[in-house]
Amino acid sequence: GRAREALARACAGARDRGEALLGVLGERLGRGPARLSRRDACKALLDMDVGGAITPCGAVVLAERLDVDRDGHIDAGDALAWLVPPRPEAAVREQLSQWVAKAHGGRPRVAFDALDGHSRGLLARADLVPLTEPGLLREPLSKTEADLVFSRMDADGSGCCDLGEF
Repeated sequence: GRAREALARACAGARDRGEALLGVLGERLGRGPARLSRRDACKALLDMDVGGAITPCGAVVLAERLDVDRDGHIDAGDALAWLVPPRPEAAVREQLSQWVAKAHGGRPRVAFDALDGHSRGLLARADLVPLTEPGLLREPLSKTEADLVFSRMDADGSGCCDLGEF
């Protein structure tokens, strides 16, 4: 409760609050936004006043909660998922479907090709950057949301998304 509110205030106004939260924690460790281990997150949380005094045990619990995907590290996706309840996947999917229908005549292949700037027949994470910029979608995705969307689309875990996965 109080910790989430305090960290949300520290990230207020940032375009990508997941990255901003990592920046706040990384700053306490003398480095920029980066993937943090749970241990480093604990150190950073103990170093800052998060919603009042935090105990070492409380910092451990909070670091565990920040590691949403439970991989032992806190990245921007974890930070955003913890800090801001993500838009429901169905809402993002609906918005993308509307974009395909409106801008590309309801043809997923045309939308896929529009994002596939290298004409490789595969999308990489970087190819979703246009979805984070104003004008394309009614409500642009944050960089972290685009990463989460890509992770869900990349069904085989290859690091690329083909037309079938799209």
